[in-house]
Amino acid sequence: MSTRETKQKEAVLQCVHAMGGHPSADDVYAAIVEQLPNISRATVYRNLQVLAAREVLRSVELPHQPTRYEPFTPIHYHFYCRACGCVLNILDEMPNFPEILDKELSKRTGLRVERHRLSFGGLCTECVREEEKEQVIMQNAENLHSANMR
Repeated sequence: MSTRETKQKEAVLQCVHAMGGHPSADDVYAAIVEQLPNISRATVYRNLQVLAAREVLRSVELPHQPTRYEPFTPIHYHFYCRACGCVLNILDEMPNFPEILDKELSKRTGLRVERHRLSFGGLCTECVREEEKEQVIMQNAENLHSANMR
């Protein structure tokens, strides 16, 4: 492995850590190209895949979304908001849930569960509030319209 490749891989890793959240490969490329103008998109993609395969980073795959990346941490789950597109880590309040799920499935089926992925989707709390505000506005408009029709 060349020194350049090692430096590029380290830069990709540092970038993901610095960005926080769950950046896509395009997000990482856009951020890193400012520091390393000669780095190619393919190099960023390849290094993200290598780092994920080595379990230095974790790839987060969600329906209808590009693969996203995060620092490798203990198993946790993700929630994808269909309205704003945010990705949230969830179940921090139930830290033993992944192990309990694996053990229970193994016990009931005889399978040896070595890993699993689970994601949730819907509306985040902010989008729920926005939707509720819109419903109140629509209801008020309907009530006003009904009152004017009498």
